[in-house]
Amino acid sequence: MTYRDILYEIEDGIARVTLNIPEKMNRLSNETMKEVFAALKEAKGDDSVRVVVIRAAGDQAFCAGANLADFKGLSAVESRRVFSAFADLSRVFIDLGKPSIAAVNGLALAGGCGLAIYPDITIASEKAKFGLPEINVGVWSCMVSASLP
Repeated sequence: MTYRDILYEIEDGIARVTLNIPEKMNRLSNETMKEVFAALKEAKGDDSVRVVVIRAAGDQAFCAGANLADFKGLSAVESRRVFSAFADLSRVFIDLGKPSIAAVNGLALAGGCGLAIYPDITIASEKAKFGLPEINVGVWSCMVSASLP
């Protein structure tokens, strides 16, 4: 599959999924989410893959969460569908059947914080910062907080 917002590569049994839109702080647009889903499903089905690493290009942000522009003009039902995608993403990691690692450098905010904690192991650089600022715009971080131990 060809990807626009991520890089997907396999080397020595390691599948690397790299969020590759650093100019947008690696935000999760609808398209980016679809690509992450597809790459994880591809890794799951590939017997040569022994471990999956999710990381991000650039040094400012691992992922700054959802692209709020995607929510503009959406009905409540449509917004719920988008939020459900974040819950679906956590399930993809649970069902992966292979060890998964998040390599976090920079900001991991809102849905990006979720993406950083869904894998089995999270490795954070000294520059990593985690946060759930969506409460400031009236959104509860239920998908992320439900994943915390």
